[in-house]
Amino acid sequence: MDAQKPGFIEITVDMARPEELPKIIGIYRQHGADCNEVGCNNTFVARNLSGVAVGAVTVKKIQPGWVSLKSVGVEPELVDKGIGGQMVAEVVEKLKREGNHSITVDLNLTQNQQDFYEKMGFKPLDSKSMMYKPD
Repeated sequence: MDAQKPGFIEITVDMARPEELPKIIGIYRQHGADCNEVGCNNTFVARNLSGVAVGAVTVKKIQPGWVSLKSVGVEPELVDKGIGGQMVAEVVEKLKREGNHSITVDLNLTQNQQDFYEKMGFKPLDSKSMMYKPD
């Protein structure tokens, strides 16, 4: 990611802790994202260097080797600080290391969101879905 971008915020990404789930749900709700699948075993959280949750990605295993990004969100006041890109890139890398060969995003994407995911290596499948196929 572009660490030279003004306002860039460095993060770490790991699995969510139980005490972080209410904050993650709050972030998702501010973006109108689905909160139904949020849990500690399927939600990655982005934390700033102070350890505070600032974003999250919830995934759903569709079948062996295939997962879908179900919800993605960043604290609204931190949008455009590089968090979303860092977060999605790290989650994709973690999912690839776990043996996933297909990673989809089915979020009824706006054009800006489609552009974001294309920069991350996802390819359009249809008008509502995109797929990332690791090498």
